[in-house]
Amino acid sequence: FASNESMVVELAPGIDVYTYSSTTYSSVTSYLNSYEGKPFGSLVGTAYQRDEATGQILLGEDNMPLYTEETHNFGSVLPDFTGGFFNTFAYGNWRLSGMIEFQGGGQFFSRSKMLAVRTGQDPLTVET
Repeated sequence: FASNESMVVELAPGIDVYTYSSTTYSSVTSYLNSYEGKPFGSLVGTAYQRDEATGQILLGEDNMPLYTEETHNFGSVLPDFTGGFFNTFAYGNWRLSGMIEFQGGGQFFSRSKMLAVRTGQDPLTVET
């Protein structure tokens, strides 16, 4: 079991944000940034516009989601915790090994999930 409590203490003089990487798909760009005084690896990008009363995603006239004009910091990509378990069971000449790994927390960007939703292949697209 492990946990990583990181904090960006200082960036180079004159730098407010350090961008490690970015990716763009279907005109939506997300960034992996670091900011002074915040945990390592902030996932940043545009967010969906939502109805304040219901939280539902707002759609444009073309029935596509509307995005915020400003970027949104979704949080650190580092998991809150990670862990694992490995064991081997032996009986005579037979051995059976197994491993379980897990993590909890942290933000991530799934390009495959985004593509599945965009093409109607994800169960999310049939919810009412």
